[in-house]
Amino acid sequence: MKITIFGSGIYNALIGMPPGGAELQTSLFAKAFKNYGFDVTIIDNFKSGKSTNIEGIKIIFSASINIKILRYFFQRIPRIIYYSLFKNTHYFFVRSVNQIFLIPLLISKIKRIHFIYSISSNIDCESFIKRLIYSYKVKVSLINWIKNDLPSSITNYFLLKFADSVLVQSNYQFEKLKKRDIKAIIFRNIIPFNSDNRKVIKKDYYVYIGSIARRKGIAELLKLIKEIPEKQFIIIGAPQGEFGKNAVEIFNRTSNIKYLGALNREKVIEYLLYSKALINLSKVEGFPNTFLEAWSTFTPVISLYVNPDNVITDYNLGIYGNGNINSIIKYIKLNNINSIDNDNVLKYLKKYHNYDNAIERLMSKIHNN
Repeated sequence: MKITIFGSGIYNALIGMPPGGAELQTSLFAKAFKNYGFDVTIIDNFKSGKSTNIEGIKIIFSASINIKILRYFFQRIPRIIYYSLFKNTHYFFVRSVNQIFLIPLLISKIKRIHFIYSISSNIDCESFIKRLIYSYKVKVSLINWIKNDLPSSITNYFLLKFADSVLVQSNYQFEKLKKRDIKAIIFRNIIPFNSDNRKVIKKDYYVYIGSIARRKGIAELLKLIKEIPEKQFIIIGAPQGEFGKNAVEIFNRTSNIKYLGALNREKVIEYLLYSKALINLSKVEGFPNTFLEAWSTFTPVISLYVNPDNVITDYNLGIYGNGNINSIIKYIKLNNINSIDNDNVLKYLKKYHNYDNAIERLMSKIHNN
């Protein structure tokens, strides 16, 4: 069996530097498909250079011309068309939203190739109008909103409407799409884990991992840190836009913050492994990869807004603030972040996020749906 995966930044994820959660999950799916016996080809719009091979996965780069508009029309589009139309495959897979993915979506209908669209965020389950309104509220500029968010919302609409299989990460996303008469499959994010991590002794610091951006709750994070000067915080992630740069300046002059910038995934896991807890203050997520990475190191999650399918509370995987930042501040101040039940975490990961049998489960759900 053959599968072609379309995306941007997947190569970076495969070498341990994922630009974001969608890219990390796509790289994990690519490896899982390969381990299951698939012939896997990745078309990566982000990188330039010659085609390469990582762990038996073929990666095609589609960007080398320095002028953006020429690169788009004379390299990216022709390469997408070529590998969609003239290379035989059984499945197309996309995880992120980019208007260029409408090309393989159209070709999948012509060639009867099974198209899988895996949703990465709750916002992608909203209606076209609601998604546009949300993206406008968090826009960097009106020009960027018109140039990026408008086409993205249009693309998301068509992907949801015409994909053969739509994968969602939670019951919440499933119900959102069900109300719109869109048939979906619940297939949660996957994560490799090592049960030996249960034996590690935690240190007395808290960690934030993610983009340094307004939408990620950085303003709330700074408020929290200011209220607890006696606790140490490690912040990992790259700044986005002027807001991110200004936030980094504040990090660097705050005594109880250690800002490390963007790190490779191996180092990220190491910091998580020894941390007291992972902090997440974002309002809109799907099922954050950082949650899974934390639990794979048996580290609790402290989340202000995000509690997908109530897993944090139902499985005792950390602290859920239910939108009340003061309650989270109180928990941290009083050192009320108890260690999670390691056996319970292991049972949860094996049941819902198991990497080893991921594709066997996925194929069963796709073809029995």
